[in-house]
Formats: sequence, structure tokens, C-alpha cells
Amino acid sequence: MATRSALAALILCLAPLAGAANPEDAARLAKEGFFALEARPFHSETLRDAARNIDLAARMSPDHAWVLVARSRAVLEAGYMKGDRSRLASYEADSVRVAGELARRALEAGPREPMAHIQVARIQIITEDHRGAWDTVNRAHALDPQGFYPWYYRGVIALRMKDPKRASEAFDAAEARASMPYQKEWAVGRRIDIARQQGDAAAEERLHKQLIALKPSEPHPYGNYGIFLKRHKRYDEAIEYFGKAIAISPYRQAEEQLKQTLLLRDGAKRQ
Repeated sequence: MATRSALAALILCLAPLAGAANPEDAARLAKEGFFALEARPFHSETLRDAARNIDLAARMSPDHAWVLVARSRAVLEAGYMKGDRSRLASYEADSVRVAGELARRALEAGPREPMAHIQVARIQIITEDHRGAWDTVNRAHALDPQGFYPWYYRGVIALRMKDPKRASEAFDAAEARASMPYQKEWAVGRRIDIARQQGDAAAEERLHKQLIALKPSEPHPYGNYGIFLKRHKRYDEAIEYFGKAIAISPYRQAEEQLKQTLLLRDGAKRQ
């Protein structure tokens, strides 16, 4: 939490650098910070480095569209607590408000920048303006027909609207356009949500295992599989996977889930 508080402080408290700066250098730093946050949002060193890059970019060229997009993404990340990143309850409410203001400024500064549209759409999804988000994503797609993000967020919207067929087709299209490993991981993660929505436990389990294979050194796929196992009362297996998650890098949800599962297993044995 301290790292995320530091991230918020760096992004929100800015003063322009003295002298002229190259906007393209600012955009490059902002993009580096943005994509680093997306790739490793739970890694403290990554958060610090990304915050420094975005802070420097904002001091160099505060009104550049990409700088504002990166600031919006960083504020949203600083306010993330836990859960589905497309839902308001997963964030501190003020972070969503500030991130939305920055995203709208990004769109005003760069109306032909696809990622400005995507960042606005991301906020619209979080605040449940699904119709508005769909229109915004379509504008991003018109600007970047081969882009990953328009298809990915079409899938997220379809999932939220309980249209698993359209969501699956959109995630297939997104994965085919993925240019970074984490983007493929996002698509697999959302297919887990589709399987759960459809009540297909076998597919959900297969996808959890696929995500672990894609990210064997990250703790959260193990912990999320543990939650699946716990939900299906496979307590010994769940305890094993929470343990694997904690062994890689302890985090509060896995530790809490492990304690709960130990109690549930012991209670089941006494029955």
C-alpha cells in the first residue's frame, strides 16, 4: 500500500520542468511507464520506476495526450484495492474520479490518439456506462483497426452484458492481435470469467491451469486457482495452491484465503 500511495503522490503533485522539453521524449517516457504498469501492476519496483517515468514526462509536457493517458492509468492503479479491475468496487472511489478527469483531458488533447479513447472507455466500463464505452471503443477501433485494446474491451463489455458468445469472439480477436505476453494472459483471464458465467467448471479449471503455465513465477494465478478449488470444496488442493502463491510472494488475499480454507477443511473433517 505504501508503494501505491507513493505512486499516487508522484502522479498527482507535479510542477513543470524549467526550460523547453521535447514532447516526443515525454510521450516515450509516458508510454514506458504505462506499459510497465500494465505488465506488472503488483511489482513494487515496477510501480516505482513507472511512477518516476510518468512524473518526469508530466513535468516535461503536461498536456501531451499520452502523458495524460499514463497519468490516468497510474492514478487508477494507485487506487486499485482488489477484485475485478473493470468494477467500481475494486477501487478507491476518488481514484476513479481523478483518472476519469485525466482521461477526458487526454481525449481533448489527442482526439486521434486511440489510447486516449481506450482510457476513457476503461473508466466508462468501471462506472457502468456500457453503451458509452461501446461507442468509445468503436471510435478507438476506427483509429486503430488492428489494435488489441478495442477488441479486448469489446469483450469486457460483452461479458458485463452477459453475452458470453460475443465476449468469446472479441477475446479471440484480441488475442490474435496481442503484441505483448501480458495481453494474451488478459485474454485467458477473461475466458475464465466466461467459463464461470456459463457454469462450466471444467473449462474454468483448464483455463486457470493455462494461466499458471503462462505466468509460473507470478503468485496471483496460483491464488486465483486456489479460490476456484476452495469454491468447489477441494480444500486440500486449495491449501496447496495458496501455499504456492505465498511462497512466490505473500499477499493479503492469499493469506486470508488460506486461513479460511484451513478452517473450512477442519470443519469438514469434524462432520
